[in-house]
Amino acid sequence: GASHSNIVFSNGLLDPWSAAGVHASEAGVHYITDSIVAVVMELGGHHTDLMYSNSKDPPCIRNGRAVEKQQIQKWIKQWKETAVFAGGGMDEEPS
Repeated sequence: GASHSNIVFSNGLLDPWSAAGVHASEAGVHYITDSIVAVVMELGGHHTDLMYSNSKDPPCIRNGRAVEKQQIQKWIKQWKETAVFAGGGMDEEPS
């Protein structure tokens, strides 16, 4: 079978496409596995979390962005800890 990891399914319930999304039936953060997360934003529209942040963004959008950022940072950290190159692991930021 196929194996998948490092995915954030981002869904805004105001998005007309949300019915086709991967999410639970209620708003919030749903951990499908430890590396696959569904973020369901009650007041999110289509790609709302990918737009520039604004002081008027509702808490669900700010929280969704924070979860996405946290997951990506976790995946990068895990990659750096397991990456093997000729000189060893990744100890410094890429230039």
